[in-house]
Amino acid sequence: MEEDAPQEEVPDWVVEDGGSEEPTSTTILEGSATSSPVEKEKFFVQAGQQGAGGIPTTNAAIALALGIVGLFLMFFTWIFGICSSIPGVVLAHGAINAIAQHPGHPDQGIAKAALVINWIVIGLTLISIVGVGILVAIIGWELSTWA
Repeated sequence: MEEDAPQEEVPDWVVEDGGSEEPTSTTILEGSATSSPVEKEKFFVQAGQQGAGGIPTTNAAIALALGIVGLFLMFFTWIFGICSSIPGVVLAHGAINAIAQHPGHPDQGIAKAALVINWIVIGLTLISIVGVGILVAIIGWELSTWA
């Protein structure tokens, strides 16, 4: 079929033994610009924070540390435990939202523990505030009845 077609001239840079020589320039159309080989460029795409194997990092450990600090502050300074537990709840919720997109994430248990501990500290602090308020009200009422 193609025997009747005229044979095109093979450029001199083509090597028949399978070599990988590339031309220095090639004329595409007569009177037009020539193309020259372009070096392959390497480029990198950077997306979000990634841990090993494409698993995103979370703030679960920081949230857990804030919960533990909140426990100590609550027992030793009574009301200041809530100051570290509120940021701990915010960080734990952020970690749980990130973990929900990647099932089997290694920080899953840490984030849940941090959330539970921080809510316990907040709850105990609020209960103790109410308890102290009731105690002050009872003492005030008793002192007012003595007079």
